[in-house]
Amino acid sequence: MAEPESETDRLLQDGEALEAVPSTQNSPATASSSFGMPSLGSYVATAEQSIPPNQSRLPPLFDELDENSQHYEQAEKEDMMCNEVMGKTSQRGKTGKMSDENSQYYMKAEEAKVEEEDINVGGKGSYGMECGAGTCIGRSSRRKFVDGSYEGVQKSHGQDDSEKSWKGELKSLLGLVLCSENTEEKDDTCSVKNKTKLTNAIFPAKVGPPNLTPTSTVPSPHSSNNPSEDELLLLYKISEIIPTVSINNTNLASNAKKSRAIIINPKKKYCTGDKLLIQIEMFDSLGNRKTYGGDFITPRMFNPKLQAGASGVVEDFNNGTYHIHFTLFWEGKVYISLLLYHSSEAVSALWRARDNDYGLISFIGTFVNRNQSTQSECGFKVDLVKEICEYKPVKDRESFYCIKPDNFDCGALSSLKSFNREVTFLGNTEKLLFNRENLSINIQADFDINVFTCTAPANLSICTTGMQSPFPSGFVLQNKWRPAFCKIPDFTTQNQMYACLKDRMVYLFGDSTMRQWFNQLAKTLQGFKKYDLASNDRPSAMLAGDDKWNILIYYKKHSHPFVASHSYGVRDDSYMSDEINHVVGGPHHVVAFTLGQHFRPFPIQLFIRRVLNVRRAIEKLLLRSPDTKVIIKTENTREISADVERFSDFHGYIHNMIVKEAFKDLPVATVDAWDMTIAFNSCRVHPLENVIMNEMYMFLSYLCT
Repeated sequence: MAEPESETDRLLQDGEALEAVPSTQNSPATASSSFGMPSLGSYVATAEQSIPPNQSRLPPLFDELDENSQHYEQAEKEDMMCNEVMGKTSQRGKTGKMSDENSQYYMKAEEAKVEEEDINVGGKGSYGMECGAGTCIGRSSRRKFVDGSYEGVQKSHGQDDSEKSWKGELKSLLGLVLCSENTEEKDDTCSVKNKTKLTNAIFPAKVGPPNLTPTSTVPSPHSSNNPSEDELLLLYKISEIIPTVSINNTNLASNAKKSRAIIINPKKKYCTGDKLLIQIEMFDSLGNRKTYGGDFITPRMFNPKLQAGASGVVEDFNNGTYHIHFTLFWEGKVYISLLLYHSSEAVSALWRARDNDYGLISFIGTFVNRNQSTQSECGFKVDLVKEICEYKPVKDRESFYCIKPDNFDCGALSSLKSFNREVTFLGNTEKLLFNRENLSINIQADFDINVFTCTAPANLSICTTGMQSPFPSGFVLQNKWRPAFCKIPDFTTQNQMYACLKDRMVYLFGDSTMRQWFNQLAKTLQGFKKYDLASNDRPSAMLAGDDKWNILIYYKKHSHPFVASHSYGVRDDSYMSDEINHVVGGPHHVVAFTLGQHFRPFPIQLFIRRVLNVRRAIEKLLLRSPDTKVIIKTENTREISADVERFSDFHGYIHNMIVKEAFKDLPVATVDAWDMTIAFNSCRVHPLENVIMNEMYMFLSYLCT
């Protein structure tokens, strides 16, 4: 294969959905909201309830900094934002300005609808939520894993199709009433009168219970599409931390340049391990102080000369005031970056738009019958007027559909590819919130902070499965990841890496960022041999092994949705939960997985269902083989795209909250790729090799114990 000429070409060769495919639609169509959003003045903030602080993507990667260059001197003073669009990188300081050249690239990307491939908040939130550095989710009612078994008995959600039964369970579960817009509940039925009592944050429009949306073309005649109790609870918990605001004037949205940051209780001398507390007061473009929260702030501290970086923790008081918590991990100078990634108004718009429908991405399936082939529309929502093919696992209540071509069996589906539809679910005013000048802008934070070593560092134990990963989970120093809660063994030689993998069968499930792990292991450990399991250059499954050390590594991509502009085979397609159910397990078996990037353009209910299905498969695996090692790789950050509605990092932030909540009571380990890519200031959906190697070291440390 020829060497890629640009970063865009390299990413395309890597096999993910990165370049836009011309839409088959003739003209843009704008979808309006299906429910009313409360006005800004009607938003009621809940005291100390937190909202996602995504994390930052700031100066260029450390190894690209030249100590003698003007660029380095500028980076010493302020954290620069890395913004890669259409294979080009632009740097922006506090002003948020871009060069004319980069502005043109951004405009071109906006026109082309670039197609691309994902926390914690300090303090206590409402509803019993524990908020720490980006994960702020209510406590789960799920059973607790104790000594290889689970306490309590889990309720099974019934398969009753009726609206009355479905609504009765939801009402009992949440103490709420669910009726469609312009209806009210009377004796467990809906009559036309009032507006929705439970907003679309719980159910995406047109993906609700049976018969509530009779005009929908979502294939939901099957009771299996009804949300389970666990799905409802998680949807409800997430929706409670999302602001519900709307404006008709963008000047009323949060403005980074107008907002202020100060250090609370500054010290004359800071020591390593000390906490640094910064307060942000948020203002709108007119200079008015904000009276509610929900802004998506991404804090980071860094030092380019030391090749150091770490995330911060955001505490949202829901009144326009935020506290940013940093732990001072290293000795030396510390610089602060506080990016307003999205205003609360933009967050609210993204959340509403995401759960509006499935129309942002469409799929084309190729059906093959001997020497004949044809193409047909596929997706999670297709026209029910025509005969359809349904593809789903036996037990997991997930379905993907294709319109059945004439004279072809459903089993003849051979490959899929996707394309962006010229559709938006954002209103005209909402779109302005995502113009370049409103995306990821620095809140001025010129602080002179020097840190000294006052005491010896704590002696940490080796990382092992079952440890709770805090946020931030660590920091970067001298371009090396250093966990804050455990110690990574020395992996300076191949033999040390081999020792952790010896006599292991390693399963890697997920997207191309997990395939990066596979490729990096096979490349670094020179004794590994790759085995081709497919004839094309983008196989869905890959295998590598080492006879001397008795090691096998198997990679398998996850199933629908897989967003890619190139065709990919689906004949051997299987859902991650099915793959895990076939793992025997035991002390020599390792399962690592990741989910997220490909789910960003789809309603959140789809992602929640997939995560909970994978959780159930992991539960079964740990019950039959409790000594199996299970490692979760969280979703990493990515480029700031012109196509924010589909690929904003805010979606990835929400995904990571869901994953951490779903697996918090299981004895699994976490490689927090989200936190690590923030600390490394990675601005790529496919992080660079040094970042991947540090993720691998964290992964291997869990295997060595």
